[in-house]
Amino acid sequence: MKNRETKNNAPAAGRTIIDPRGTEQYLKDSETWYRQFIENQPVGMFRTSVRGDGRFIIANSALAILLGYPSVASLLKRPVIDIYYKPEIRKQMLVELIKKERICGLEVEGKKCDGSPLFISMTLQLIRDGRGNPYQIDGTLEDITARKQAEMALNKRARLHREAQRIAKLGHWELVPDDSPPAWSDEMFRLFEFDKGQFDGSFDSFLDRVHPDDRQLVADSVSSAMQKGTEINHIHRIVLPDGREKYIHAMGHIECDADEKPIRMLGTCQDVTRIKQAEIEREETELKLRQAQKLEAIGTLAGGIAHDFNNILTSMIGFTQLAIKGLPEGSLIARKLDVVLQGGLRARDLVKSILAFSRASEQELKPIRLDSVIKEATKLLRASIPANIEIKQEIDSVSGYVLADPVQVHQIVMNLCTNAYQAIGKRNGRITVLLKAAEHGPDDAHDGFDIPPDSYFHLTIRDTGNGMDQSTLDKVFDPYFTTKKRGEGTGLGLSMVHGIVNDHCGYIFVSSKSGKGTEFHVFLPRIESAGSVASVPKEESMPGKGEHIVVVDDEAEIAAFLTEMLTGLGYRVTPFTDSRQALAFAGSRSTTYDLLLTDMNMPAIRGDALAQRVLATNPKVPVIICTGFSDNLDEEAVKEIGIRACLTKPVMIRELASCIREVLNPQDAKH
Repeated sequence: MKNRETKNNAPAAGRTIIDPRGTEQYLKDSETWYRQFIENQPVGMFRTSVRGDGRFIIANSALAILLGYPSVASLLKRPVIDIYYKPEIRKQMLVELIKKERICGLEVEGKKCDGSPLFISMTLQLIRDGRGNPYQIDGTLEDITARKQAEMALNKRARLHREAQRIAKLGHWELVPDDSPPAWSDEMFRLFEFDKGQFDGSFDSFLDRVHPDDRQLVADSVSSAMQKGTEINHIHRIVLPDGREKYIHAMGHIECDADEKPIRMLGTCQDVTRIKQAEIEREETELKLRQAQKLEAIGTLAGGIAHDFNNILTSMIGFTQLAIKGLPEGSLIARKLDVVLQGGLRARDLVKSILAFSRASEQELKPIRLDSVIKEATKLLRASIPANIEIKQEIDSVSGYVLADPVQVHQIVMNLCTNAYQAIGKRNGRITVLLKAAEHGPDDAHDGFDIPPDSYFHLTIRDTGNGMDQSTLDKVFDPYFTTKKRGEGTGLGLSMVHGIVNDHCGYIFVSSKSGKGTEFHVFLPRIESAGSVASVPKEESMPGKGEHIVVVDDEAEIAAFLTEMLTGLGYRVTPFTDSRQALAFAGSRSTTYDLLLTDMNMPAIRGDALAQRVLATNPKVPVIICTGFSDNLDEEAVKEIGIRACLTKPVMIRELASCIREVLNPQDAKH
């Protein structure tokens, strides 16, 4: 038995017998060394369990201080989940760690003992038990709050910068002189409405979106900046895929290396469409205001010129008429003087035409000879249309009249012919003005003009310009529509013509083809009888009966003409060239006379004021006023004063004689 026990207690071959007491001491020493090693680290170090909310098994003072705990012991009492700002983060981290075994530089939002936030960076290593199950986690933790806060501040500034750029519609770009594509900010893509996936970033692709009229400007600007170092600062247009246009303000500069060699170009692009459109609208409004002021100034100037010129024409036409009356009918001198008289009458009509275009006038519908008005309008046009454009007239002298306002008929011809010569431009060309009678019956729809059956005057204005395509024809009468460049037209001319034609119960049509010129057709109803239109009678005398007429005109020649003319008609005349002397004579109760004939504009006392003061003492005396500019007369004021009639200079003998007889004795004037 002893031998067997001795044999069984003997050590097996190849095995080392270790004293259990020595192993325990080794483990204790190792754990002490491990804890000292962790404690001496400047970063937070720990070992935690995996299960549940986790618990700290080991932690160093650096970790306790970082998390704001008064001691390591107080930290070990708290669950691991307490160091996370959001508890679900730990669960997500465990799932990821089990997959990867090790995670480095995991940045999460944590919190301190007092709940204040901090950002931490963790490195984690998973420890498994003997069966391979997750058992513990070793890790380190660093406070990165300062860095994260700086990053957040930087990101916030970048976000605010991007938002400011979005609000201001301002993008930035970078262009390198080599073949590298330009670098664009997000706002640049939004401005130009490029898809990042489709835009290759090349300068040519960018130029394709620039308006064709502005591409050379943009290309030259970039080339000059690259070669000469000049700044980029210009506004150009871009055309978007749907046809919309934007105005872009581009700015940029070159950055060079130490050898002054360009290395890159930096710049911005800003959408200034609204600003530019507001500028355009303001410029157009200012242009319209200047045009209105110009027309007002022209009207004022024309009024002054008309007054003086009509005074001159009055004596010229008047004395010519008197001279012709004193000569044998058909004599050579009489024929020559008749040419002078016709020239004076044309000058009178020219003044009327100038006044018609220099002031706004109320519509005055009356029967007029359309051929005369059109010829008069084309005479005015010839002076303003360039010599490279021929004006051809084919005007039939058709009987009949048009019930119309002659001033507005002038506007029809002037606007259509002006549109025609602008369509021709600087090339040689022709404007043809045609007028003929047109009987439109119920079966005449084949002529292409959809108008009711009636008798019309058919006015055609034809040009040899470029013509218009169908899309332009569809909008040609729209207000403010124009194909001209900004500043060359308002787009109101043709719409105004359309409105005038409609007001006169007429019809207007346009036909055109690109490269084939344009034709405007105007139909105005024709009437056979002139009705109230007075025919132009021969200059026959309407003698007076010895009535006494006081004549007042500051122009001595006119006073002399009126005196001679009225004396020849059988009146007694007392002339004055000074309105004050006339007032002293005519205003006296002891003076007897039958009629006061006075000029309107005189230096001392105006004609209306003279009439008012004379009528205050002699209310039954008839008064006739003559004026060289009808706008100087206020019709309401004239009626209030009691003035019987108003005449516009130059006055024809027949017109004046008829007016005097009508005022003195209406029954005589009718015969």
